[in-house]
Amino acid sequence: NHQIDSTDEPTEAVTQFNSFAEFYPFYWSQHQDKTCRRLHFVGSTLGLLGLGAAVVTGKKRYIAAGIVAGYGCAWVGHFFFEHNKPATFKYPLYSFMGDWVMYAQSLGIAPRLARFVNSKELQTILSE
Repeated sequence: NHQIDSTDEPTEAVTQFNSFAEFYPFYWSQHQDKTCRRLHFVGSTLGLLGLGAAVVTGKKRYIAAGIVAGYGCAWVGHFFFEHNKPATFKYPLYSFMGDWVMYAQSLGIAPRLARFVNSKELQTILSE
C-alpha cells in the first residue's frame, strides 16, 4: 500500500511508494502513448551508445551526450505525446529503474532477465 502526502501545491499530491513493485504500475500508467514509449526506447538506446562511446574512446563527454539525448527523447514523449510530467521529476531512482524495465520489455527480453535478478519483486515485474 502506498501513502499520499500533500505538497506545497494545494492541487498536487505526491504518492509515496514503498517499493519498486508498487511504483511500476504507476510508471506504466504514465507511458500509455506508443510514441512516448518509442521515444523512451530511442533515448535509452542513445544513452547506451553514449556510454559505449565513452568506454571505447575514454571521452567522458559521450556519457553526458547520452544522458542529454536519453532524457531529451523521453521528455519530448511526455510533454508532446503523453501530455504529462515525467516521473523522473518526483521519483528519479524508481523512474530510472522503470525506464530499463520498459526497455527490456520492448526488446522482449524481460522474462529472460528475471532469472538473473535477486529481487523477488523485480523478478515478478520482469516476468509479466
